[in-house]
Amino acid sequence: MTVPELHTLERIARYIAAGQAIRDGQLSEGRALLQKAYQDFPPASLTRLECSFLVKFEDDLVFAGQFLPDLRFTIVLVQMLGSYRQAA
Repeated sequence: MTVPELHTLERIARYIAAGQAIRDGQLSEGRALLQKAYQDFPPASLTRLECSFLVKFEDDLVFAGQFLPDLRFTIVLVQMLGSYRQAA
């Protein structure tokens, strides 16, 4: 694997872990994981490939994001995933 591919996997894994925690009913853990993903990999930097994986977790991520102190990242995430769906 190349360095960019590893970077993409790490980015996707952070967001998916947050989404999965929410699906498993662990809201506190999901919020913390999502906040960390936002800090390390802001939604505006997500690629189309990354969005293609994350769109499956959109509802979970948006649900968790509404409980974070700053909604701007969640709004950008919704915009990025919406743009991906429109282009697909």
